[in-house]
Amino acid sequence: MDITEKVAPLAIANHRKTPVFVHGSSKRQYYAFPKFVMDYILKNPKSSKLWKKLIQTCKWFFDKNPIVVIPCLHFNKFYKIDGFSTCSTQQCNDVRDRPIKLINAPFKLWITELLEIVDLGGAAAKSLIPRIYKCDAEDIRRRQSYVPTKV
Repeated sequence: MDITEKVAPLAIANHRKTPVFVHGSSKRQYYAFPKFVMDYILKNPKSSKLWKKLIQTCKWFFDKNPIVVIPCLHFNKFYKIDGFSTCSTQQCNDVRDRPIKLINAPFKLWITELLEIVDLGGAAAKSLIPRIYKCDAEDIRRRQSYVPTKV
């Protein structure tokens, strides 16, 4: 099976026509460090910035420990993008232009700036918790939204 076939269900079309997260099988790596040192680096990333550098340098790190670093994560059932989304820039500017499909996603999220959930029943928060690797967000917003109905 080709990598594009594996990743195709995860990629959601956006205004740039590029998939948000892409990964694939890596080749066997030979490091100067012993295996236990590499395993420690792999399982205990010290910062999101360091982890981003590692996965940009070598695909092996992402394949072995799939963590995606994003600046923000928004959930709003009543916004123009229904469901989870993030901003396409490096800082959260509340654009919410990249939808994320978290159902059966093979990765975990590392949120660095903002986590915002606007949900009526709390189902979004319950489904999100197993998907979060680490949340270093300085701002966390959780609101319940009530939609008025005509009587």
